Amino acid sequence: MCLRRTVLATVIAIASSFAYNAVAFGLPVIISSFLAQSVLTTILASLALNLCFAFVGGLVSVRIVPKFGAWNLTVIGYFFQLAALVGKPATGAQS
Repeated sequence: MCLRRTVLATVIAIASSFAYNAVAFGLPVIISSFLAQSVLTTILASLALNLCFAFVGGLVSVRIVPKFGAWNLTVIGYFFQLAALVGKPATGAQS
C-alpha cells in the first residue's frame, strides 16, 4: 500500500509541474499567436481562461469525487495527461 501511494505521489508531482508549465507559459503564447493581441490582452485572456476552467473544475469535482473517489479520478486525470504528452509527439504535431 505504501509503495502504491509513493508511486502515485511521485507521478502526480512530476506531471503537475509539466501541466502547470504548459498552462502558465504555453497558453499565453497560444493566445497571442492566434489572436494577435497586445501583451495586456494576452495576459488578461489567459487569466480569465484559467479562472474559468479552475472554477468549473472545482464545481465538477465537488460533485463527482464523492461518487468515484479522489484516487480513481486522480489516476484517470493523469492518465489522460500522459496520453496527451505521448500522443502529441507521436502524431508529429509541432508546437
